[in-house]
Amino acid sequence: MSQQPNQEELHFTQVKGVVCGLDQSSETVYGKRYSVLARDTVATSELREECRFWLRDALGQEHQVVFDAQLPIRDGHEIVLTSAGMNGAKIPVAIYNVTTRQLIRKSADHITKQFPALVAGQYSGCAGFFLALSAVVLPIFSIGAFPSHRSEAALISFAVPTALIVAGEVRGARGRRRSRDHVENRLVAALFSSTVLGASIPSDATVLIA
Repeated sequence: MSQQPNQEELHFTQVKGVVCGLDQSSETVYGKRYSVLARDTVATSELREECRFWLRDALGQEHQVVFDAQLPIRDGHEIVLTSAGMNGAKIPVAIYNVTTRQLIRKSADHITKQFPALVAGQYSGCAGFFLALSAVVLPIFSIGAFPSHRSEAALISFAVPTALIVAGEVRGARGRRRSRDHVENRLVAALFSSTVLGASIPSDATVLIA
């Protein structure tokens, strides 16, 4: 009996089957946003791609798959679907086309953004509260403690919270980088170090980042 993954940790599952009911779409979405550089509203466009299909496994069970990219697959192609899951959420992150020997996968950056709990180094509730409290208390304390040096007190009240915030951002960036590296290593291990129903993804497969 296979061991069930811990739902509170990032885990990968794989299913092998045949593609059926393939439907791929692509559309350009137009919008507007304010540009600080141009000091005006500018037009924007975004290409949204989607691939929907059913994956029929060896037992005849069908799994609905929605991938936010167009894929080089057709009805009847045999594929291995890799999904990432955490805290009850689950998303497809890689598809290996056994027929064409192509691997289409998401980046570690994309996976990390889908599961915010993965990102280490973010402010905890206590840290955020401390920063907010310091931004309020320090100006009052500084000006009250040094009434004859209001300019110096104002500088302190600005510099200290700013330094704390910058330090937190640096720590957060390092944490996000560590999280991406961790996700990348886990995904590569899931793709190339495991087998699904006797079919493994070869190391010389063509890899595409979607």
